[in-house]
Amino acid sequence: MAFAGRRLRISDMRDVGVATEIGPADFDIGETEPRGLAIAPNGTAYLVGATRHRLATLNLATGIATEIGPEDFDIGETEPGSLAIAPNGTAYLVGAVRDRLATLNLATGVATEIGPAGFNIGETSPQGLAIAPNGTAYLVGATRHRLATLNLATGVATEIGPAGFNIGEVSPRGLAIAPNGTAYLVGAARDRLATLNLATGIATEIGPAGFNIGETSPQGLAISQSRRGYIVGSVLQRLSSLNLSRTRIAGATSDNFTINRESIDITTKDDIGVQHLLGEVGVYNIEASIEGVLQDLRLLDLVASNLPSTQITRLYEIDVAGLGTFSGPWFISSFEATGTEGAEAITFTANIMSAGEMNFVPAAATS
Repeated sequence: MAFAGRRLRISDMRDVGVATEIGPADFDIGETEPRGLAIAPNGTAYLVGATRHRLATLNLATGIATEIGPEDFDIGETEPGSLAIAPNGTAYLVGAVRDRLATLNLATGVATEIGPAGFNIGETSPQGLAIAPNGTAYLVGATRHRLATLNLATGVATEIGPAGFNIGEVSPRGLAIAPNGTAYLVGAARDRLATLNLATGIATEIGPAGFNIGETSPQGLAISQSRRGYIVGSVLQRLSSLNLSRTRIAGATSDNFTINRESIDITTKDDIGVQHLLGEVGVYNIEASIEGVLQDLRLLDLVASNLPSTQITRLYEIDVAGLGTFSGPWFISSFEATGTEGAEAITFTANIMSAGEMNFVPAAATS
């Protein structure tokens, strides 16, 4: 597929995933094992944890929690894994003791089980639950350590995969979906932020390790309507804000923007002259020739800084007008900047190609 003449916006993702502590320790209620964090459509934040194993509201400015209760959510759930709130305000809870889905009354903290046990896929340690803006629910857990969709009416899950999310994350914890449809994952094995492709379950790490604050056991992740991220973890056991903002560094137009999908031929001599292809893509990549105007010298500095090193890829988000956003590692194979000293704008031409798994969010979801 080729798309020519499209407007592009290129953003740097280096600072995405950096956390800033808010505090206080234990959330001021003695909660040393925070698990689930969720933000309701009205902006109220809620917390569940394995020490207090009850519902609490959480002040996002101070990190101080206020318990609601009751203990064990009235269903004997002493190991809550995650909390999610649907666009209509309905709250859902998953936990490792009951290993099933439950609705949660945000006013009282009382849960009502939906089921079934193990979510019908043998997931006995659910950890991350998130609901997309369109109402689709997604689940990650430490038993299956892969992505699954979750039927909120029945609690039945359908695996998407792959195991370890393709990055070796065998201890997934927090899952959250931004208002624009971008999904994010945190886990205790990789202890960093990753974007997650909701169609394939493949993750792309952003970093940094420990979220720049030494949080090696992240547990709960939530994103507000203003696209500000928040994280709780059991090492620092306090609230931190999480940077999800990209820095726009260039605007451009594509002379050529091509998505390549190479097929795998599985034809044999017994197929009598009929070609058969494997139902999976062999090689997938994106190539583009672009020209545009630099917002500042950041892109030029990034290209130049690669010259003496072995690092040839960088994490960028490229927003293609009318198509959507592609985020992940990119390789800039050629770059030429033109302009006179003191000029207001520096123009450039470049050839770029994808260098790994891309997370794609369609334009319809970002509008």
